[in-house]
Amino acid sequence: MNFDRATSYTKQKDSLRKEFETFLRSIRGYVTLETVTPLFLVFKDKEGRTQVHRNGCTYIGQKGRFGCGCPLRLSHKTVDSYVDKLRAIFHSTERDGEWDKRLGLGNPAADKSVKDLLRLITAEQLQARITPKQAAPFFVDKLTQLCLHLDRKLQGTENALDRFVIARDQAYFKLAFFSGDRPGDPGQVPFQPDLGKDAKGWG
Repeated sequence: MNFDRATSYTKQKDSLRKEFETFLRSIRGYVTLETVTPLFLVFKDKEGRTQVHRNGCTYIGQKGRFGCGCPLRLSHKTVDSYVDKLRAIFHSTERDGEWDKRLGLGNPAADKSVKDLLRLITAEQLQARITPKQAAPFFVDKLTQLCLHLDRKLQGTENALDRFVIARDQAYFKLAFFSGDRPGDPGQVPFQPDLGKDAKGWG
């Protein structure tokens, strides 16, 4: 259970749940995870960063933001990820199965309207020739250059605190690269250096 709570997906889901519950509390009336309907996706709409250009726009197919007035949307990959996490959040509150709008029962994230919305968002963005953003690859040769640079800095300083920071950064980059996990997870590991009388020779 502790391992499950520590995974990136679970951390993201817990963060989304807190944000979603805050949004629900801001709505007039008493709305909770147990009573909310499939209209929930509106709470993330304001955070869209993908500009979807209309047909005929001179910027269609180009990346970036332009002053053409075309709307900013959440990318279809992001919406798909949110729906998946919200489905799991509702499952944790024992709201399972297909959504029945007549009885108000089931999992709101599994409603047909949500699936249709995702399908339409995807079609709209593909028509506007929007491709998902990908992170720039970070190869071993770049890691080698970075570590050699940090080694030179480590050898060039006698300050114990500076030596700790440089060595910590080098260990962090290596761990983040070879673990295959999100860099934020190794960064959560508590690590306190001993800067006592032997600190000068540390490193």
